[in-house]
Amino acid sequence: MEETPRNPVLSVVVPAYNRPDDIATLLKSLEGDLHRIEVIVVDDCSPDPGIYDRLKSRYPQVCFVRQEHNRGPAAARNRGARQARCELLFFVDSDTAVVPGVIDAILQIYQEHPDFLVCGGSCDRHPINSGLFPEYKALLDASWVMDRESGITYVGHIGARAFTIKRSAMLAVGGFNEDLPSADVEDYEFGYRFRRAHGMIPFSTNIRVRHRYDTLLNQAKLYFRRVIMWWDLRSESPGADSVGSTSREAAVAILSTLTCLTAVLALWHPPVWTLALLCGLAAVGLNHRFLRLCLQERGIAFAVVALAMHTFLSWFICAGATVALLRSGFRWLGSLTRSAPRQRAAEAGDVF
Repeated sequence: MEETPRNPVLSVVVPAYNRPDDIATLLKSLEGDLHRIEVIVVDDCSPDPGIYDRLKSRYPQVCFVRQEHNRGPAAARNRGARQARCELLFFVDSDTAVVPGVIDAILQIYQEHPDFLVCGGSCDRHPINSGLFPEYKALLDASWVMDRESGITYVGHIGARAFTIKRSAMLAVGGFNEDLPSADVEDYEFGYRFRRAHGMIPFSTNIRVRHRYDTLLNQAKLYFRRVIMWWDLRSESPGADSVGSTSREAAVAILSTLTCLTAVLALWHPPVWTLALLCGLAAVGLNHRFLRLCLQERGIAFAVVALAMHTFLSWFICAGATVALLRSGFRWLGSLTRSAPRQRAAEAGDVF
């Protein structure tokens, strides 16, 4: 029976909830490194306490920790960090598989850059699950980092799917915000807070995981919800992020949505076709890296389908942004309404 290594080189921390099959896939991807790493799976109080018993028997060297209450991924990550024996932590999501050679890549990065407190990673262009949408989403994620394929670059946030961090630095800034219980923007909030304390965040495409992607409809719902929640964090981020939620991606979403809206309007007012065409061409132009990657990897038919899925998701991004703007407007009006009586009372007091 294998045991946890006495002197592991790093600790892998995995927050998990009700995902035995995904954890099995992840642990299989780490089998070649289990002799030298510590793996901590934090079960966020899954309904069945014995859900990971089979994996515990198969991987006795892996540490399984169970939360007493379901508190969300932020709390699970913090629990794993406190439990870890190593100073260097490697956080991965439960629905990922580590690409071969990544552990060596991480060790080399920190050997060459011993001053690094954190280093972000990315998703591989080959997803765990097959299908049009997973393949589209994997290529979309890969397109965001196409210009970062050599050496260390710097980004504005931390992506929770795969990143490394020094344990002491993470705990010094307070860890993840446990008041954000759902897996939506807790990694952005932590990244913004960490960046304020330590500056821009190192990033390497050599730290890669394969990801299992959800369905198109569930992703659309996630985008809608995440945009609304991210809006509340905008004051903590000086401008758009440099990977993923960039100004260019926002512009593509807006232009794609405008293309559809103006095309529908053009059915009743044909001159609007010109505006629809211009919006569509602008969206394609701004999104050229992703579309080029689709053409290279899968061909023109897939690129057309990918463009359609991208447009569909853009509707939900814009809908979420609209809701966030309206909520901000109502809050602003509410604050004016509440402040007006106080202002009048203050003025009356000044008179007397």
